[in-house]
Amino acid sequence: MTADLFDTPAPEIRRDRWGRPLITPPDGGKPVGYTRASTLGGALEDTYGLTRWKQRMTAIGVASRPDLLLAVNAHRDSKDKLNSLVDQAMDAAEASARATIGTGMHAFAERIDRGEDPGFIPPEFAADLDAYRRLTEPLFEHVAIEQFCVCDELQVAGTPDRVSRLRQPLTAPDRTHIPAGAVVVTDEKTSGSMDFGGIKFSVQLAVYAHGQAYHPGTGQRTPWPGPVRTDWGLIVWCPAGEGRAELFWVNIAAGWELAQLSVHVREQRARKDLLVATQPDSVSDNTTVDPATRDYTAEARAADTVDALNQVWFAADAAGHGTPDLIEVCRARKAQLLEGKTA
Repeated sequence: MTADLFDTPAPEIRRDRWGRPLITPPDGGKPVGYTRASTLGGALEDTYGLTRWKQRMTAIGVASRPDLLLAVNAHRDSKDKLNSLVDQAMDAAEASARATIGTGMHAFAERIDRGEDPGFIPPEFAADLDAYRRLTEPLFEHVAIEQFCVCDELQVAGTPDRVSRLRQPLTAPDRTHIPAGAVVVTDEKTSGSMDFGGIKFSVQLAVYAHGQAYHPGTGQRTPWPGPVRTDWGLIVWCPAGEGRAELFWVNIAAGWELAQLSVHVREQRARKDLLVATQPDSVSDNTTVDPATRDYTAEARAADTVDALNQVWFAADAAGHGTPDLIEVCRARKAQLLEGKTA
């Protein structure tokens, strides 16, 4: 593995209230909130399956904890409290266990790829990391590990697991020859299945491939040692607890197109001109009534201001109902209004 892109540890990435990384623009100035690469593709994903899974986990969690069942019934009218209880129910169902395991696996894999002693590895996960090492060591020389980066073109930022130089040639699914020495974005996944997330993964890796390393202390951008391939990337899949590792190609040329589409979709979601409240141009609640059948006399007697009374008269006169009798009603109502009286 080559040396890190920066000699000193980078300061912590500052974030806004929505959790977006705050990035100094290329030409300087006030930091701007960039979209997270890991969430960008979510604008295009079908979340039906994920939503149903969360619902099932919540139901299991509540059913397994009598205290949660009691609390849910006690706080039916509190959205914030129910949100908290849903999170607790998900934890009770161990819905976050795989994510926690994945975070630990990533940390061990990072130590291995940096050439460090990983320390004590729980026996139940030793086979997973052995499989990871056997697959990746002959394939990759890592030129960047967990290096934060930005894609200024889309205002997206994130941290690729690895940017790696191939030790041996590979052939992509479209028969493209990727020679030894080529630099590719690589990622590690520990989920139980690779049947979902294709859009999200391809967008994520495409953003990294089109990005540059970023130093949060100085705002400096540094190109990846490369050039990095922008047609294909790779995912190393190590399903937690299964003691195996597999390689998946990621079509990041398509992912780049989807990334641009995702940005457009997110922008359109922020539009405020798609649904606008309005009222008919009218002078009373009777605006949709046929002028021939309107009771102008009753409207005049019910007018609550002189201006409203005038509008009734103008409407009646325009419709051919400005009779002398209506004039007398309007005069009488005006006198009442000026005296502060009501009908």
